[in-house]
Amino acid sequence: MAAQHPRLCQNRRPLAVIGGAGPEAGLDVTQKLLDANRALLGSRYESDRDAPEVILFQAPGMGGPRQPTDLIDDTGAPFLLVWDSTVKTIRQIERLGCELFCISCNTLHILEPRIQRFCAENAIKSKFISLVGETARKIVKQQQAAGSDDELTVGILGSFNTTDVAPGTGKSPYRVVFEEINTHCDDKNASAPPPKIRLLQLPDTDRHALQALLGRIKLEGVGPDEVTEPGKTCIAHNEKALLLADMLGKHKYDQTRNPGGAHVFVLACSEFPLLLPKLHASADAGKISKDLVCPTSLLDPARVVADVMIQRDLEKHFGEGLIELGPASKRLKAEV
Repeated sequence: MAAQHPRLCQNRRPLAVIGGAGPEAGLDVTQKLLDANRALLGSRYESDRDAPEVILFQAPGMGGPRQPTDLIDDTGAPFLLVWDSTVKTIRQIERLGCELFCISCNTLHILEPRIQRFCAENAIKSKFISLVGETARKIVKQQQAAGSDDELTVGILGSFNTTDVAPGTGKSPYRVVFEEINTHCDDKNASAPPPKIRLLQLPDTDRHALQALLGRIKLEGVGPDEVTEPGKTCIAHNEKALLLADMLGKHKYDQTRNPGGAHVFVLACSEFPLLLPKLHASADAGKISKDLVCPTSLLDPARVVADVMIQRDLEKHFGEGLIELGPASKRLKAEV
């Protein structure tokens, strides 16, 4: 039976997604916001009026692919195009009264300190939710929930800059956030210090291969599946998905064969989660190991940030009792 009240749609402020890097990535986050909203509301989701108001900004000036120095050299034309587009979009978000906003591109989070500073200096009321920061927090929470004090190795799969996690010098925004987390690991006064995290620095050859793969997805899309027989398409043989699976398998932790490998991977390019349906189909067909696509060891930052945004939005209406809304919400509450 349809809900007889417009309560949620009357009282909720819009959520904003900044896409454009790439265009499909913004759509992906938007869909995941809708999915998270339905899951968290559970039985209270009764009609279209219980969906969130989401505004997607396709900002092509923020798009890539880009050269390694494009977000570093703040006097260069590529940087100025990205930054001007970012500022313009944030001002639009503020004028529309959005509650929260996120950026779908991982690499653009290199600019996160500058974005936070801009918002503070310009009294932007819309709150920026960091896709990178929330993904890092989720990894820490998973490790704490497992009750493990062991060092956790995390593999970052993304653009050439995002995979640059060299300690102290790497350009990756994941390097910055995890080094901040690790400083608290040594805090003897902390009541529950986070687990120690080690980021896996991939060889440059693999970093270039990932950059080439994301560039192909930007230009070609996910692409067709390999046709094995006339008129039949095998979803388990998507070439781009299998290239990504090869990278996962190559760098995955194995006590005997690869003790220095990653326990957890982050799909730290907004194009890579678009391959997830193909990866799961490959696993179901036995083409790749199902261990490679386990949700706790292969994280999708787009889903993480969508879950966090919806949870924070709904808690304004239901408070911390949100976990009581239904079985699906309990799953999300635990994951977030």
